[in-house]
Amino acid sequence: MFKDTVLDSWNKPTIKEGLAGIIQKLYRVKHVLKKFHKKELVDIPHSYQVAKENLNMAQDDLANDPLNSVHQLAEQTKLQEFTQARTRYVSFLQQTSKITWLQFNDENSHYFHAIMKKRRAENRITSYVVNDEVIDDYDKVVEHYFNHFRNFMGKKSSTNKKIDINCLKFGEKLTIMQQVNLIRPFSKEEVKEAMFGIHSIKSPGPDGFGAGFFIGLWNEIGNDISMAVLNFFRDGLAQGLYEEKHFSKMLMKIDLSKAYDTVDWQFVGDLLKGLCFPLRFIHWVLVCLKGTSYSLMLNSRLHGTFRGGKGSSTRRSDISSLVYDLVIFCKGNEESMSLTQSAINSFCDTTGLSINNTKSHIYFGGINDDCKTQLLEIAQMEEGSFPLKYLGVHLRPTKWRAADCGGIIDKIQRNLHSWASKNLSFAGRAQLIHSVLLGIRNFWMSIFILPQKVVAAIDKSCRDFLWGLKGNRSKLHSLLGNKFVFPKSMEELASLKYFRKFLKLRNVIDCAAVTSSGLRASNVQYASAIWHHLCVSKHRFISWKAMNDHLLTRDHLGKIMELASYYFPVCESVIETHQHLFFYFTFTKKILQDVSSWSGFSGWPSNIEA
Repeated sequence: MFKDTVLDSWNKPTIKEGLAGIIQKLYRVKHVLKKFHKKELVDIPHSYQVAKENLNMAQDDLANDPLNSVHQLAEQTKLQEFTQARTRYVSFLQQTSKITWLQFNDENSHYFHAIMKKRRAENRITSYVVNDEVIDDYDKVVEHYFNHFRNFMGKKSSTNKKIDINCLKFGEKLTIMQQVNLIRPFSKEEVKEAMFGIHSIKSPGPDGFGAGFFIGLWNEIGNDISMAVLNFFRDGLAQGLYEEKHFSKMLMKIDLSKAYDTVDWQFVGDLLKGLCFPLRFIHWVLVCLKGTSYSLMLNSRLHGTFRGGKGSSTRRSDISSLVYDLVIFCKGNEESMSLTQSAINSFCDTTGLSINNTKSHIYFGGINDDCKTQLLEIAQMEEGSFPLKYLGVHLRPTKWRAADCGGIIDKIQRNLHSWASKNLSFAGRAQLIHSVLLGIRNFWMSIFILPQKVVAAIDKSCRDFLWGLKGNRSKLHSLLGNKFVFPKSMEELASLKYFRKFLKLRNVIDCAAVTSSGLRASNVQYASAIWHHLCVSKHRFISWKAMNDHLLTRDHLGKIMELASYYFPVCESVIETHQHLFFYFTFTKKILQDVSSWSGFSGWPSNIEA
């Protein structure tokens, strides 16, 4: 029904063609879907709760009378209805809130609405101040903010200098082959690949439709979308759419004010032309830039529209050539500072960008206080202090200290707190440590040398999480048995921290006593079968402990603590051991017999040693 409703509206003729026609179709479909939602879907959360209750009742009836065919059929029907209702409800929550808020065991619609209500109240704008006078008339408030943004983003840049093409001669430019590849004709397959590369639950665009809408109906509307996109690239317009010496040195961290909103369009075109981009490609870029328009949303209401005069409306994640922060290195003297300042001013005059001096800082090295004062006066910036944070990484001229690594420890602790409420198995905890926690540690260790204190703290956090620390006590994890299995290779063995410590004691250890104690290295044939990548992590771990007689069965626990009974709790006739649990127990034998009969495999061993 949803698809028919959409296609009935979509297939109606439109006055315009191309992208403008697609926008007309989407606008028409949006109104139809609003009516469809009110009429057919009604209250999605309520429908989900009703379907859940009906399923619970059907399952209760089936549990009371399992052989009743009517109850069996009713349970299957209610399960299908619940699955459909739950799918709609999850989709509803995904579109209403961010996916990171969604937890299936605790649907947070109440939490979401409470947070949104609180945020709207905090962000509501009701007044502004002029010369210590508070203006709270709503019409004047709207006019004030609308004029502010129109004057800021709707006026063209006041650049007074063209880009110096000679500067670009020293850098790389596009080759003829690269230019041809940029403007070669696109195909419908490439348009489809680009669309399907967008995640279905990503935030929708200005038209209100997410990628999931187009992907789900691509067989029906994909041709219209592809043709509109291809026409844009063919015609170039949107058809109606708008070794080291010691000397004084200095580092300048420059913050560009509103880089994406104030960059000059002419500069972008001249820069692309100087880098030998094809004229058609430059025209595509400028059409996208100059077609921007803005609307002011104040207190959840739209107020007026104006055309953009500079900057880019493209999402910031799509633009890699413009950044907010620049880092400039130069010598720590007045001549270098003057030349650098002149280059910065020329850059601002050409691009239309400006420097935010309140957020820009200078960092000195090997410069006396008098020289610092002179340089700060020239630059009109404040002196910064290390560590310097750039692109999310803390930088300092010396090695990292433990105090600089607080963010790493905090990030690991946040992950541990979020996992604390989950009932995870030992194998699950080990998997999270290797894939997440050690991944965080290894990422930072690939950039900097972390202090030993920090590495030890990370290892302790991982160890406590793995073995289940509660207060100052951890769960029982004694290593039982007389086997000590070494790593696969001696290179891997030598890399272990505790084995390196063990090697330091080799001159004081009685080797004969160690040998007679039963400690030995074992290369077992079953290791490859247990640790096969197709096996579930939890099963691999339990199987490995079982094969090495390391599970905490009652015969082992009795060596550590006093037990009321050592007998197997199911039959209460034999001491609980690995052999009895996996081979001799009656129920175990029945399972092995059924599995062997089903699989046709009769070579199951009679005990662990076999």
